[in-house]
Amino acid sequence: MHRGVKVAIWIWLAVLLSAVILWFAGRREPDYNGKPLTSWLQNPPLFSEEADDETSDSGRAAVAVRHIGTNAVPYLARLVRVKDSPFKTLVLSALPSFHSAAAMLRPAKETREMAAFGFYALGPMGKGAVPALTESLQDRDAGVVYHAARSLGFIGPDAEPAIPRLLALVHHPNRTIAWTAISSLAKIRKEPAVVVPTFITNLLSTNVILHDRTLVALGDFGEQAKAATPFILPFLNDADEMTRWDASNALTRINSETATKQPSR
Repeated sequence: MHRGVKVAIWIWLAVLLSAVILWFAGRREPDYNGKPLTSWLQNPPLFSEEADDETSDSGRAAVAVRHIGTNAVPYLARLVRVKDSPFKTLVLSALPSFHSAAAMLRPAKETREMAAFGFYALGPMGKGAVPALTESLQDRDAGVVYHAARSLGFIGPDAEPAIPRLLALVHHPNRTIAWTAISSLAKIRKEPAVVVPTFITNLLSTNVILHDRTLVALGDFGEQAKAATPFILPFLNDADEMTRWDASNALTRINSETATKQPSR
């Protein structure tokens, strides 16, 4: 038998096996209106106000996830940790992106994105996943870390136990992970006595890519971040217009009295 034919047969067997596994796994999924959780999440989710529009795909998915409620939490936490095996990566690379088999073998990145949207929809209802997501912050896979950090931010204040590990990611060499950790700490908005000094350190850093995200995060803490006021002031004269705007907005939210004393720009 020709080598190419053998390879094709093995690929199709792998796809068939994966489809069977996914079918049985789907039977154990929580569902809403007879439709499994991942079926609701299979379209590319939009993390925006569209998720609040119940007539949109994202809006309907968000409603379904909220109806499923806490039953979705363990399943979503597992999806955050999904990774592509070398064999799966090989199969995906051998198939055209539009092929139906490629759709069944969804890349781990897409699966994790679906899980993050699930936590976005659940908000505080997802707090049962905090221990698992916190543990995932130490995973070797950057994609797992990123989506775990993002999901913790969506959960909000109830994700407070994750703060120490999120703080450890604020200076991560992967800037996307660092930005996400900063943003999630701001959404959790707890332990300002620990978080705000770390953010101040960011403002003093020569790593300018951290400045804008940190200014926005400090603004989210409001008056709890007053200690950062003198460190924000220099950014009102920054060369970058967006940085100046972020600094001004943060100062207004943190210390309105000081903000009103600044010369207009």
